[in-house]
Amino acid sequence: LILTFLGVKSQITDLARNFDPKFQITLEEVENVLVVNVPEGTNKPYSVGGKFYLRYGPNSQQLSRDEIREFFQKEGLVLWEEKTNKDFNFDNDFNQQAFEKFLKLANISPVADKEKLLQNQALMKDGLIRNVGILLFCKEIAKFFPNASIMCVLFRGTDKAKILDSREFREDLYSNYDNAFEYLNAKLNTEYIIKGGPREEKLELPEDALREAILNAIAHRDYFSPSNIQINIFKDRVEVVSPGGLVSGMAYSDLGKISMPRNILLFGLMQRM
Repeated sequence: LILTFLGVKSQITDLARNFDPKFQITLEEVENVLVVNVPEGTNKPYSVGGKFYLRYGPNSQQLSRDEIREFFQKEGLVLWEEKTNKDFNFDNDFNQQAFEKFLKLANISPVADKEKLLQNQALMKDGLIRNVGILLFCKEIAKFFPNASIMCVLFRGTDKAKILDSREFREDLYSNYDNAFEYLNAKLNTEYIIKGGPREEKLELPEDALREAILNAIAHRDYFSPSNIQINIFKDRVEVVSPGGLVSGMAYSDLGKISMPRNILLFGLMQRM
């Protein structure tokens, strides 16, 4: 029995050593039972023999190429915003006006040249612009990311049966944000308040809340998703739909209590603006 235990222990230990990255387990004997303690890994995902597996109930199934890519994206191990883009041409695609507006809003002095300023803000790597830089400084966002546009639709009544008007905004990030709000501003009812002086115009929904909803949709959306941001205007409500569920590691009970940005670099740049 002792020899059998030693042999099994050795086999299990050897199996654990084959994990990449390394994985620690503990073994203990309880009467005549060998107990293998396997803690939850802190450096996911783990592979065995160069292959990745996922547990489905009592079975372990090898992941396909697409499933591996989806898993890495879901765990936040592949960041869309940090990927560089070889198709972006600075001479043809760079929006100088959007760049100057960014510098002004972020209170950044334009003393250095453009490339240096972009590198200082982590928007370039190895001479190539990152995806987040394209969001901010492209002339037409849909040329590179059709899913990054903002679609605004005005419906008649309280359902989607009849469309009265629609607009899709496909420019740089700040222009799309600004244009989406102006669309809401034009389509929502406005109350005119006159109290002896210049009249006050008040939207039927709070302006600050509408701006915050659009900003959150842009900053926290899943840019791997093929869907774009949808702003739907009904007779009784406005819906701002942002692609992507909760950030990995966050539960619904955490909402309103903690902040876990999906796009950390974009979130930080938008805060500066």
